[in-house]
Amino acid sequence: MANLYSQYASGAQFTAGVIAGSATGVSGLNPIVDRLNSISDDDGIYSNLGSGTGIDINTGSVVALRNKESYWSCNGYVFQSAAGTGVTRSFGGKLAIDSSTSVFAVVNLPNGAVVTKVVVYGIDTGESWGLRRTPTSDDGGGVSTLASANLDTEDTTISAATIDNSGFNYSLDVLNLDAADEIHGARITYTTDYI
Repeated sequence: MANLYSQYASGAQFTAGVIAGSATGVSGLNPIVDRLNSISDDDGIYSNLGSGTGIDINTGSVVALRNKESYWSCNGYVFQSAAGTGVTRSFGGKLAIDSSTSVFAVVNLPNGAVVTKVVVYGIDTGESWGLRRTPTSDDGGGVSTLASANLDTEDTTISAATIDNSGFNYSLDVLNLDAADEIHGARITYTTDYI
């Protein structure tokens, strides 16, 4: 039995090494400690976590979160006009387009994250957005498009999906917007492995 102890449980204070409850580790005071104490280590494999939990505990005592799904999102305020003009920020985070322009937003994701879905929301579904990767040095090659679709359409076919912050920076852009178009925001879905 793997025994874990909590210093505070349901307002009661315990010192390290004190077992509250039965020999099976179920105290009724702290459900998190109870759940962790119920994990058997008879064979060194924590099989009762089951597959699909996103937690991998191996016999070398290494705990890893596998394929943890996370989100990066922003409202329309984050997008900037490439020309520096032609946009108005309004209540609720919308970016209203006053005259023809293109807009972009800087994207910061964890190094090693794997992008799985991208969408930019707005009004004028005929315009398209792109997730771009730009080399941080002059000799790193050109700008590449990792994902693209029309506004309000999610792209799940991501090329070069693993984020490499050591050699590239990332941005979203929407080109050729016209007066009365709007950008409402964007969402990037990504997974990460933590070891």
